Parts: sequence; structure tokens; C-alpha cells
Amino acid sequence: MTNFVSTKSGLLFALALVCSTGSITARPSQSLLAPATPTGKVYCCGVGSGPDCGGPDWTPLNFTFGALAPTVNVAITIDSAASKCVAESYKLAGTAITFPNLPSKTDCLGNVLRGTGALDSDLVVTYDPTADTVTVEVDSEGVTATLQVCK
Repeated sequence: MTNFVSTKSGLLFALALVCSTGSITARPSQSLLAPATPTGKVYCCGVGSGPDCGGPDWTPLNFTFGALAPTVNVAITIDSAASKCVAESYKLAGTAITFPNLPSKTDCLGNVLRGTGALDSDLVVTYDPTADTVTVEVDSEGVTATLQVCK
């Protein structure tokens, strides 16, 4: 018996192939839900089909996650000043999205954040795979915005 794993429509299928008398029989042996990720999706608030961002100071927000590389393009408007940060590296661990280059003086998102007077550690971004949302919090600025998939 040989086991193979394949994905189809977001589900993970384990197939057991049984060889008997020169023929191969494939039968599903187990079905598991594949973990959801924000990869390849656009999340927003305050623009398009997205919800309200919850306040006028940090709106609109748009996170466009890369389809292949762990990067995200961030379009953010703070106090009417628009910024676009392209190809920000990120890491997803559980539900936490972190930006490893944020402390760098050359990091766009870090510079935008620090320009508000916030510290790098004030930014908390989480991904909820069940609701398929991204939440952006900046405690020192009183910002909490939930971004939904934009269409």
C-alpha cells in the first residue's frame, strides 16, 4: 500500500493506493481541512467592498498579500496622508502576522508607524482563518480595524 496526499478545493485528501493483481485502486482514506491563510488575497476597510475602519484617523487600509512570496503590499492613510508600502516581508505564525523588517530604518511600514509616534511593538496584526479577516491594532494610537476580503 502506498499513501499520497493531494489538495482539492481547500480540502486535504489522503489517498491509499492498493496494488492487487496488477491493478491500482485509489480510495479516499481521510479528509482534513487545509489550514487557511491570507496568501493571494486582498483585505481592506474604508474602501471598496470593505467595512468601515472604525475611525477617521486610519482609513482606508488595504493589505494585498502576495500569491507566492510571504510579502504584503500595504496601502494606508493616516490623518489624510496616504502611504504605500510595497513587498513588506511578513511571517504568519498561528494567527499572528509579524513584520521582521519593521525595526529597520529603511522599512516603509516601520517608518509610517513611527511617523505617528507609535513604537514598532505597538503594531499587532492578526489573521482569523475562520472569519477570513485581518485585524490591525495600534494600541498607542487607539486604532483597531478589522479588514475583510475586498471584492
